[in-house]
Amino acid sequence: MRALAEHDLLARLFDRDSVSAIELCLIREALARGCTEAETAFALQGLGAYPIVQAGSGALRAHWIPRVSAGTAVAAFALTEPDAGSDPAALKLRAEPTGEPGGYRLSGEKLWISNAPDADIYTVFARTSSEEGARGLTAFAVPGDSDGLSGSPREMLSPHAIGSLVFDDVPVSAEQMLGGPGDGFRVAMRTLDLFRPSVGASEIQREIVARAMFRAAESSR
Repeated sequence: MRALAEHDLLARLFDRDSVSAIELCLIREALARGCTEAETAFALQGLGAYPIVQAGSGALRAHWIPRVSAGTAVAAFALTEPDAGSDPAALKLRAEPTGEPGGYRLSGEKLWISNAPDADIYTVFARTSSEEGARGLTAFAVPGDSDGLSGSPREMLSPHAIGSLVFDDVPVSAEQMLGGPGDGFRVAMRTLDLFRPSVGASEIQREIVARAMFRAAESSR
């Protein structure tokens, strides 16, 4: 990630208010051709921190985005749960009001989270109301060293860390909210709509590289 920062690639994500899906496709395609691990690191930094860019307060952006851009802070997108994968509307992580304006405590579990459990900052999606479905979801920026937050790695073949997170009454303040109460689904979809098209661009190059390696192995026999 520090190498990506040295080449100003992470800055392309965060130095302005918006980046186009086409630009993401071009960057990820080029990175995947040279180094799939670098492409993955680039994508995960963007996925984890872009919600802060699009919906975080000025103070929140000023605190985290320069560190993520410099590759000195690891970001993660904490959406998936044991019973909620591709359907964000099924999330069950609870955010209970603390009595302070905008204050909540998060309780529940996240699973299959890239860069967990050692990320420095997580974009976390929780249910702040009893409304079912997409309504009632709110997004928060949660530091990895927050009280009550723990996690464990998943042992699997992957070019990056993948783990689970447990939220045991993790306190979050109004300043950590991304957007307003109930904006979580919109924040998630705006981020996924931007990054999902570029998955195809990177996978094309991964397949090309894999086929080239296979042909080289076959010719050496």
